[in-house]
Amino acid sequence: MPKQMKRGRSQVIWRYAPGAIYRYNETGGWCQSTEVTQKDSASLTGALAQAISHVLRQWNAIGQTAYPDPIQFPGRYSAGEPYYVTFNLWPLVFTCRVCGAVHFYRDPGRAMDVNPNLRCRSCKVMHSLRQVPYGMSSICWRVQQELVLPG
Repeated sequence: MPKQMKRGRSQVIWRYAPGAIYRYNETGGWCQSTEVTQKDSASLTGALAQAISHVLRQWNAIGQTAYPDPIQFPGRYSAGEPYYVTFNLWPLVFTCRVCGAVHFYRDPGRAMDVNPNLRCRSCKVMHSLRQVPYGMSSICWRVQQELVLPG
């Protein structure tokens, strides 16, 4: 059974929010959080809703294509104690330590189905693939895992 990662609440709130990218136990692969499960969650109300609304207005980040106003739409937000973080390996781009070939997978499940031993398709060496710890960020800060090669 894999070792379970343990983190404090403040680390979960600031470092492991959905979309955050971090290293699993500082020695493992790079991951991206997909969901944070909360204990005793409730709709956002009161002073916290007002503070978030104020900050979002300062950033000009409330609108149809941005964040909903927490005062008008409190049900679109939740507040609670973080309990469990779900994550995936990210990015799913690997290079071979032997021949340097690049391998890209669309999702972790597919990667494990087609290549559970991280075998290079070019030189056929088993366990030779290592994760490329880089992603690409566009001007609008959307992060992508596609590797852009020169040429």
